[in-house]
Amino acid sequence: MKTFKLISLLFIVLLVVIGFAIVSNSAKVTLPKKLTVIGGADPGSTSYMMGAALKHQIEAAHPEVAVRHTPAGIMDVVFAIHRGDGELGITAGPALENAWNAVKPFKEPIRDVPQICNLPIPTFASVPIFVLKDSPIRRVEDLKGKRVGVGLKTSVAWTIFDRILRKNYGFSLEDIEKAGGLIDWSPFSQGWTKLAEGKLDAVIYSIPHPTSDAIIVHKMRGLRVVDYTEKDLELNAKIAVGYIFTLDFDKWYPGMGKHKVANSAWFYVVRKDFPDEVVYEILNSIYRDGGKYYEGLRAEWAGTNFLEEGPKFAAVPWHPGALRFWKDKKFTPAEPLNK
Repeated sequence: MKTFKLISLLFIVLLVVIGFAIVSNSAKVTLPKKLTVIGGADPGSTSYMMGAALKHQIEAAHPEVAVRHTPAGIMDVVFAIHRGDGELGITAGPALENAWNAVKPFKEPIRDVPQICNLPIPTFASVPIFVLKDSPIRRVEDLKGKRVGVGLKTSVAWTIFDRILRKNYGFSLEDIEKAGGLIDWSPFSQGWTKLAEGKLDAVIYSIPHPTSDAIIVHKMRGLRVVDYTEKDLELNAKIAVGYIFTLDFDKWYPGMGKHKVANSAWFYVVRKDFPDEVVYEILNSIYRDGGKYYEGLRAEWAGTNFLEEGPKFAAVPWHPGALRFWKDKKFTPAEPLNK
């Protein structure tokens, strides 16, 4: 009798173990064997760094998945995800804002590229204006007729700056050239060199600080920041889906002081038809270490809570899988500015 009870007990335990295994296997999410992350036109740019970080986190959590990182500008990312050229992308608030509202370069609204998280860049200044220390340029309007570097055409900087000029000053990048000036589309490093050599009067780049190019130019010639008005900053933050804060440039460029800047929000986005459970698992991969990997990308980002900041900004609607992830993490995702 005792033997029968023991066998029955073992049989029940075995059934429980098998049942648990079945449930566990059915709950396990299988990611596609290949994924494409699109974003980051310049290897030194923030978007490129974040695209590479997304690739790293997914492959670290899922070694069986091969992730390809394809460079592209922030506007091109939205076009590419919309066309189905990739599954995941890194882009900025202005690109999503423009796409949703059919603002140049988008001829028609694109509303099928949902976001899954916000990426806080605590040292990122949206479009600061840098000039040489002895430059006569003191105000934004002084740039008319000057030689201005705005980075690659795939950069976020010129789109934000052009809208600020049009809205608050009544002229555009085109008008700068019409007044005898020049708009320079060189990569960041070349632009800084041209500024130091006197071939440009100002550079306006959306980059995280410090940057080695700016440090070198500051040591050689001395740099100065041309401040925006509060009205400019408010418009900048609205366009960039970001916020205004004071950045201490003195930490990296002695003597430059503290200046108010607007921070452009950055987002990971996905294809709208991507399964909810796959998006959920991708976010699990991104934050598998609570966001510590992202903190370690730059010394200045240490201490930034990337997980906590993830749901705080929204340019466009969230993917349903992302909504479930953030709610399971006990966060309330921000209401999208466009919906």
